[in-house]
Amino acid sequence: MNMDLPTLLEKVNTNIDFVDNIIKSREKELKKILKFKDSLKQEKKDILEKINDIERELKLRQEIEKEKKNLIVPSSEEKEDSSPATIHYENDDNSCFKFGDIVDTIGNRHYGFTFVGKNGSFQNTTRTNSIDSEDGITVPINISKYLTDTVSKYSNLKYDESSILAYELPYHDVTVQKYNVKENHMYEYVCWDYKKEYYNVKKWYLEQINIETGERTRPGKRRNR
Repeated sequence: MNMDLPTLLEKVNTNIDFVDNIIKSREKELKKILKFKDSLKQEKKDILEKINDIERELKLRQEIEKEKKNLIVPSSEEKEDSSPATIHYENDDNSCFKFGDIVDTIGNRHYGFTFVGKNGSFQNTTRTNSIDSEDGITVPINISKYLTDTVSKYSNLKYDESSILAYELPYHDVTVQKYNVKENHMYEYVCWDYKKEYYNVKKWYLEQINIETGERTRPGKRRNR
């Protein structure tokens, strides 16, 4: 029996060599397969990037078209008065809601704040580049375009009450007309301090936004005549 051990060992070594050769041949095949897989992954990445580019372009065009619609001036019959707004809370009777009033729908800071729009609908900004909702709220264009003096409507409310940090304004608004603005732009009345990087509700200014490019510029105020 012991005399067969060398023979068995040689047989085992031969089999090991055989397996090693199979592994080596398979490694070459596997490298080719992995290389092919990498090329497929790159092709997939390129396709996804093209899809994302198309979706971004489509979303941008939709945003631009939406902004252009907001430039349409409502008729005098559609206009609303700029009387002071009121803040209502979730259990308040909605029969007392007036256009432009703020409604707190959830009772947690300003997170549930919304504006009473036409026909009792609730309105919030839908613009992509509006201020972060974590910081505060924006008076949306779907409210301000029906007013002539949007800022005055909310001037009776302190920031701690309203959390208003920005106004989307139409060209005909009184505040916009205090500046040398270009027509056919979106106008945002804001209080962001770029140097100190925080909102300063004591210092407001107007930015005009090019609807096509999104470029923001700060127009100067008109001189008193």
